[in-house]
Amino acid sequence: MVEGYTRQIFGVIPSDLSKFLLMLFDAVAYWNFESLSTDFYDKAYRHVLFGPRIAFKDIIFQCTLCPSGWSHRDCVQFYIEFDKEQMRGQLPENVQSVTAYLVIYCHQIQYEYRTPKIFHNIDSAQGWPAYRIGDLRVKDWESLNFGCYIELLRVDFRDGTFTGADSADSLTEESMSMSTEEPMEESDYYDEFLDKTHVVSPRSTCRWVVDGELLARMKKSKHSQGFYSPNFDAGSWCLSCSPSGIKKQYDGKFCVALKMLKMPYRSNSIKVKHTIKVRSDDGEFRLDVEEEKVFDYRHKASRFSKDGDEVGSFMKAKSLEFMVTVEVVEDDEEEDDDDDDDDMDEDERSSSSSLSSSSMELDL
Repeated sequence: MVEGYTRQIFGVIPSDLSKFLLMLFDAVAYWNFESLSTDFYDKAYRHVLFGPRIAFKDIIFQCTLCPSGWSHRDCVQFYIEFDKEQMRGQLPENVQSVTAYLVIYCHQIQYEYRTPKIFHNIDSAQGWPAYRIGDLRVKDWESLNFGCYIELLRVDFRDGTFTGADSADSLTEESMSMSTEEPMEESDYYDEFLDKTHVVSPRSTCRWVVDGELLARMKKSKHSQGFYSPNFDAGSWCLSCSPSGIKKQYDGKFCVALKMLKMPYRSNSIKVKHTIKVRSDDGEFRLDVEEEKVFDYRHKASRFSKDGDEVGSFMKAKSLEFMVTVEVVEDDEEEDDDDDDDDMDEDERSSSSSLSSSSMELDL
């Protein structure tokens, strides 16, 4: 209702207030399933339910749900993807890709998934790890409550420019040769949705103490189960921890990662030196790692996996303390990097029935 109201009177009330309201209300979607019957869990494999939408002008995201799975059978899979019907089966004119920060949440299994995501084409979709959401099939929940937050981070255009780029510095041969008669979005077309004030501190730290119920859940966790620290440095970073391995191939290994969530406005990459220390209160667990890494929206995590004989055990501990320090070495300096894309959870929920079942892996 608020969305419709603010859209109708946009320009009548002060534009800054309207943009603020849109930012608050348009970025969050809730999808509730109450009084579920067995029909919900008996849906056919690759049956899709279509849920709420979040729009940034002509870029329209939609929540979708596959109660019996899409890339994996017999698991409830939740996705964020483009509304192909509203967008007429294609990205807006001149849009090459869309980058957004996503948070997906399910109340029943107390699970949250955070990641920046590059949507490369109209079929791009972000689903949370299929191995994890098998927990939704363990119990026949009478209700399911999902939440999704989407923040637009960047839009890249086919003419070589991107949101926030200096038009004088970002002209390419392709953009100069494009017909002036061809309708194109300007590089500032989506700027009202971007946080232009966001910066990364030269040095930031985070202390995360895990105890009580959360520690108990960590002790019982399986491979592919991850836990997040609070975001820090104005939402730029967080820690993720998979106590029993980030995926099946790492079963039994303690995995911790520094994850970049947001870069400064206009940035292409950021180079930092970081250290992570983990200690148990009983002194039986100890982890020390450090690395210097260039982060961008493709290479967004610095992960470390350790065997038990390297770090010890926290099974008898009453608390775990995580301490991380991040120091900027170079800001917005692009480097040639031939490493594979570490966006390991890339999953396209194509409407084509001939699509083979892809393997969605974790990116915690």
